[in-house]
Amino acid sequence: MQDAVFKTYVRGIWCVQCPELILSGLLQRRGVIDADVAYYQSLVTVRYDPEIVTEETLREALTDLLSAL
Repeated sequence: MQDAVFKTYVRGIWCVQCPELILSGLLQRRGVIDADVAYYQSLVTVRYDPEIVTEETLREALTDLLSAL
């Protein structure tokens, strides 16, 4: 298995609890191996198995999580 990395800058991280909520939501997704949210940089990094989840699916999940904040 070859891991893939997805990085993106996001808007909508307004408080210090936002990264925790984003991480929790991402780590529950099947195929996500690890995730990190840099609060001050608004950067989300996800290490995932591309045979299980796609980058597009991760983008959609992130959009859904940010809209719920």
